[in-house]
Amino acid sequence: DSIPSSANQEDHVSMGTIAARKARQIIDNARRVIAMELLAACQALDLRAIQLGFPSIVDSLSPATAQIYTIIRTVVRFSEQDRIMYPDIDAVVRLLSDEILPQTMERWSWNPEPVVTHEQRV
Repeated sequence: DSIPSSANQEDHVSMGTIAARKARQIIDNARRVIAMELLAACQALDLRAIQLGFPSIVDSLSPATAQIYTIIRTVVRFSEQDRIMYPDIDAVVRLLSDEILPQTMERWSWNPEPVVTHEQRV
């Protein structure tokens, strides 16, 4: 980032600090968006369980999804009616910021072995 000065002449101003602050805001905003997406997914899973007549959806989920769902549901309850959502969003943002959810997701992430070509073996 740079702020034009002197009619774009001698415009060699270091704006690293401002760029870092912008990057920090982008990261914070991304965490909030991810928190909202996770809340929407949990709510959808609960509504699907109700629709299917299941007492709980957890048994129908993959182990990774079930673990993430359970962590989120320990801090945010199912929403039976409209309510103010920012406390719920903040609770999930804290899970993301405290590395609880990222560590859980990383544990279950798929890391394929690198493909080794014939030329690389020789």
